[in-house]
Amino acid sequence: MADLGKQYLKLKEEISLETDSVFSSAQFIKGEKVEELEKELASYLGVKHVITCGNGTDALQLALMALNLTIGDEVICPSFSFISSAEAVALLGYRPVFVDVSYDDFNITMENIKDAITVKTKAIIPVHLFGQAADMEKIMNLANQYNLFVIEDNAQSFGADFTFSQKN
Repeated sequence: MADLGKQYLKLKEEISLETDSVFSSAQFIKGEKVEELEKELASYLGVKHVITCGNGTDALQLALMALNLTIGDEVICPSFSFISSAEAVALLGYRPVFVDVSYDDFNITMENIKDAITVKTKAIIPVHLFGQAADMEKIMNLANQYNLFVIEDNAQSFGADFTFSQKN
């Protein structure tokens, strides 16, 4: 689908300069370059803070831990995704509930989420795939209706944009 080798070659010199700088400083965790990255990402995303993690699974687990859910609570996850979303849910003692995705864009849909909601459902993890964002307007409206938390996994669609309608 994408020639990552070709994309890398276009950026190889710039990437090498940055990685060499990090390796020579040996400041891999919370070093100057990491803080610079967090500030640039916060600016790009239009948020106050970005906290980098070792990997996406850790990020999902930390976000879930911040919700203070109870063991056995249900978290809705897409059936078509990398294992991290369901793994983070299960590691904390919550129950992943899988729902099908749209055949058009492989993203979770509000309709499929709605069918899976029970009294034990506490959160939804939409996983945006292949550079395409899920329909977050519909998902957020549903989450608000049922008082559910939403944690977006954007690892495979970072930079994708979804514009909410003006009526919200």
